[in-house]
Amino acid sequence: MRTRHQPWAHIFPVHLYGRETGLALTATARKSTSARAMIMEKPTTDVEMEESKLRTSESLQQVHIDLLQIHRKMRGMLSEKLHAFRNFHHT
Repeated sequence: MRTRHQPWAHIFPVHLYGRETGLALTATARKSTSARAMIMEKPTTDVEMEESKLRTSESLQQVHIDLLQIHRKMRGMLSEKLHAFRNFHHT
């Protein structure tokens, strides 16, 4: 699904974040964009409204989980780089 406006398209350049993290951030931003689109839908019946709320909630929960995993991975990478930097300067 492509939308006309994709603000996430170049926010996470691979050369800054690393290929895996940059792609993961972009995929997560896409999920967030589709969750926002779901929120903008106008359900007509109570059943559609409840289904829409459930889908949106599940989508946002998945975005949250993805961001936590990316955050954990980036903290690990930064920790490794800091450790290597300290070892390099203490030799």
